[in-house]
Amino acid sequence: MKQSLFVKKWLVAFIISTAIITLHAQEGPSSYYKTNPTLGKKSTSPVVIDGNPSEWNADMLIVQGVANDDARAFRGPHEGPVYDLYQLYATWDDANLYLLWQITNVSDIASPGQDFPHSDNGKPWNGDIPFQLAFDIDRGTGTDGILAGKTVMGEPDAHVWGIFNVFSNENVDKLLMFSSKPGVGQPAVFSPDPISGSFDYETSNILSFAAAGVEYQWGDYCVPSQIFGINKDQHSGYVTDDLAVESAYVDFIALGHDVSMNTVYEMKIPLSALGIDVAYLESTGIGVMLVSTFGQSGVNSLPFDPATIDNASVAYGPDESTSKEKEDVDMFTVPFARIGAAAGDIVVRPTLSVSPAGGTYLGGTSVTLTAAGEHTPLQIRYTLDGTAPTVNSPSIASGAQISITDNNTILKAVVIDDNGIYSQVATHTYITEEPEAPAGIKVSFLKPATWGAAGVNLWAWTGTGVNIFNGWPGAVMTEEAGGWYSYTFDEALTEVNVLFSNNGNPQSVDITGITSSTCFEQDGTMDGKIAVKAVPCQVPTTLKTPQATQGAKVYPNPARDYISISELTARAKRVTLLALDGRLVKVINNYSHQERISLSGLRSGVYLLKIESVDGTIRSARFVKW
Repeated sequence: MKQSLFVKKWLVAFIISTAIITLHAQEGPSSYYKTNPTLGKKSTSPVVIDGNPSEWNADMLIVQGVANDDARAFRGPHEGPVYDLYQLYATWDDANLYLLWQITNVSDIASPGQDFPHSDNGKPWNGDIPFQLAFDIDRGTGTDGILAGKTVMGEPDAHVWGIFNVFSNENVDKLLMFSSKPGVGQPAVFSPDPISGSFDYETSNILSFAAAGVEYQWGDYCVPSQIFGINKDQHSGYVTDDLAVESAYVDFIALGHDVSMNTVYEMKIPLSALGIDVAYLESTGIGVMLVSTFGQSGVNSLPFDPATIDNASVAYGPDESTSKEKEDVDMFTVPFARIGAAAGDIVVRPTLSVSPAGGTYLGGTSVTLTAAGEHTPLQIRYTLDGTAPTVNSPSIASGAQISITDNNTILKAVVIDDNGIYSQVATHTYITEEPEAPAGIKVSFLKPATWGAAGVNLWAWTGTGVNIFNGWPGAVMTEEAGGWYSYTFDEALTEVNVLFSNNGNPQSVDITGITSSTCFEQDGTMDGKIAVKAVPCQVPTTLKTPQATQGAKVYPNPARDYISISELTARAKRVTLLALDGRLVKVINNYSHQERISLSGLRSGVYLLKIESVDGTIRSARFVKW
């Protein structure tokens, strides 16, 4: 990555300065940049997440940036939305951490000739662009953000959500990914895998914002009464070296800046989602960095990192009018801002290895736990019911084995050294029985005797009103013993509505909201239609049982432009792409291993894949389109 002379000089100065400065440090090319003027402040009451900053004050300011240092100010000031990070605030109560960040858009003063970003087109909430919140919870652990098993940076499938940001200090142990437009996409909290130590897309290592209790909202407000920055843009010769010229800074508000162009975001993060409590936050503290992105890379950060502007004036590959910062790999190196307590000495923790790792071991397995650490003796404590191990949990000697035979056993284990320091908790789930093949919703109907020799037709639609069959009267149901007829829906459908008919007439009443396999029989009539009731299912099946459905690996996930499927042992006869409501989106016949499937035209959201192999094996997977 090419760095300007300014960036290199500033980085050297920063390394020297951080050796003697902790709080209220200059962390940028000028004294206008400050990290940790405070460590945040505890709130006496919960903060309402409504995008209104009235509950926030200067005692909560943890990072101060400058305006107009978004990479595109140096090349591409015509672009919007604007993600120019200016301030970051932090507060907390006994249960939650709260963050507020100020985004400024001073293009009305710095780039008066660029109309596009002066309107709502410049609002950050007007674009579905990822934010990153990187946390350093435990200074003794962390990762660089590269996905597990990946070694080549700058490839979309090597980075979370395809964003080319790397934390070179390997200090990130929680990563929040979310859109600048609340309610869009699949925002989530990522945790490193306990085995690989890296982020991945395994469901056990990802917690959705909804499940974690994370909330955020924007509001068009301006917290500061002064906004400082350099009053230039690309067209007036703005270069990154200008940021180091103290005398060049101006107050944009004093120059007439329209403060309604600025935006704040508020966020609530339950402390439990970060794996800590309020005592840990106030005694040990945590680190945080906020990164705004555009394209596939960071364009601004709090605290300021020179990686976000080292290619600011270089042309973007697909469009010379804007900045290469949208596509370069950003290596973040500056220390994170602290919340709650300043950074103390790094804690050297004992380690625990578990072999074999969790997985499927039909019939059971023996698991070896091995402890290592400087401060002996070491003790290993464990549980087999998924609860957190404590000093009172069962113990085992290092190198000894635990026999696991029960299906779905959740092993949690921890090492405690002689100083009372705990290792990270290792969590492994062991499957000892063959999993049942996932089955779709099966509806069965006892044909009325008056319907004669004809069969039974099924008409069905999804919970959102999408017809499942092409034409009335729908599918012919499969005849089974005792006058029963049945139909099994694709396993991707989680709710269906149905009616039964004798080739269209007579027909039953609508039966709605079916979420599990159910049997029905006639129960009189209603408004000229057959009324039905649910009855216990005692239907012998004559259907052929398909081979067990297995999971398939889809990458990248989340994806933007395309997906591929790996770990296929043979060419797939058919790949079916479905929306969550069961709507058929695309069918690919004769799919080859790792062939790219275009996502062009798809809305952001969760989609389902059904992969049918030539040998009859059916696999399924989910992926996120962002």
